[in-house]
Amino acid sequence: PGVLDSWGLGYAALRAIKPDIIYVQQSGMGAQGTYGRFRTVGPIANSFSGLSEMSGLPEPAMPAGWGYSYLDWMGAYSFALAILTALFHRARTGEGQWVDASQAEVG
Repeated sequence: PGVLDSWGLGYAALRAIKPDIIYVQQSGMGAQGTYGRFRTVGPIANSFSGLSEMSGLPEPAMPAGWGYSYLDWMGAYSFALAILTALFHRARTGEGQWVDASQAEVG
């Protein structure tokens, strides 16, 4: 988060050039806040979002998750759906959108 802004390619700059732009960004923990700069992969996002706790493993096992990177692909699917929704909105209204999501939010 923030790299494209530092290059002059943030949403505000690009929207000034193309008002109906669909600008998308996805991160592990969100674009802002305490964890906004953290790099992450699926298992880390699983733990952060609470999915590991909801894995259903019997007690007294520690919350360990399902053993695969659920949010790596679920984040991508959810993000693709958000992009399609933004494209649909633009086709109906002519307005652009800024789509921002994180793996942890999807979880």
